[in-house]
Amino acid sequence: MTRLHTRRRWLQAAGMLGTAAFAGLAWAQAQTDAEVDFERALIRDNHRAMLDLIFHGMDPNTRDSRGRPGLVAALHRDSLRVFEVLLQAPGIRLDETSAQGESALMMAALKGHLAIVRKLLDRGAAVNKEGWNALHYATSAALPGSLAIVQLLVRKGAPVDAPSPNGTTALMMG
Repeated sequence: MTRLHTRRRWLQAAGMLGTAAFAGLAWAQAQTDAEVDFERALIRDNHRAMLDLIFHGMDPNTRDSRGRPGLVAALHRDSLRVFEVLLQAPGIRLDETSAQGESALMMAALKGHLAIVRKLLDRGAAVNKEGWNALHYATSAALPGSLAIVQLLVRKGAPVDAPSPNGTTALMMG
């Protein structure tokens, strides 16, 4: 092979690599745009936008900019319409926790959302969790629906004497 031929092949390969790198950058930008759209839908409680994102392949377990999975972030922000969309999404992981260890069940209990606590439990959300759990959150909330949530969690098997990381039990908090 001549030097010229070798050089051409190298330039062609470099061109192909350049095209592949460009395609990779375009894919990364599309991912970033989708994540921004995901967060925007959470913030605005835009259930239609969230439904569209999920329909087009967005993972419903995507985390927001604070590291919270979609279900937890939606409840934290009181984006209840987005929460409903995420709850019905294929592949949703009910017990996925935030960087702080908060699950959707814990956040619903803290916010006093009895109907949502019921839905999560009916779908199989875990009542027992090491450390802080939904019962700790419900007993600390002191909201109108909190007593009913506490009663429901206890009926579903939440231990009233499970210690939190600082040794506090739900009985001590109530």
